Amino acid sequence: MQVILALFCIFAFFFLLLTGWCFVSLISARDHRTPYVFLFPALILSTLANASNIALEVTANIFWTAPVQLEPALEGIALFFTEWAILLLFLSIIAVLRNRESALHKATGGKAGGHNPIFTGVYAILALSLFILGTACMSMIIMHMF
Repeated sequence: MQVILALFCIFAFFFLLLTGWCFVSLISARDHRTPYVFLFPALILSTLANASNIALEVTANIFWTAPVQLEPALEGIALFFTEWAILLLFLSIIAVLRNRESALHKATGGKAGGHNPIFTGVYAILALSLFILGTACMSMIIMHMF
């Protein structure tokens, strides 16, 4: 149990470090901010999910009895924030791809690159599916816990 708690603390440290680094990159980036706009809240949500896991481990290993709903609530928060962080990471990857397509289109004078509307539709459907299924899955898990 202490090893798991130590790992969560190490992850929390690295998530905080990455969040600060992403914030600095978001401020200093000139024309390429879009991926950082999605990555920054993903890192914040991952940090909060990890903090919830730390709180869960601490409450599971202490001697006094915690409220009955505390453990499912902390698990639900961790899972919910993790699912939304995954969605934002996906959107960040899509933003990088679209950014590179735009740069290629601009560099070649419109001969290559550009945004394919089919890919845009597929990305939108996948992102919407991640949002709907991730939120619904976590809602079902939380309802099952209570």
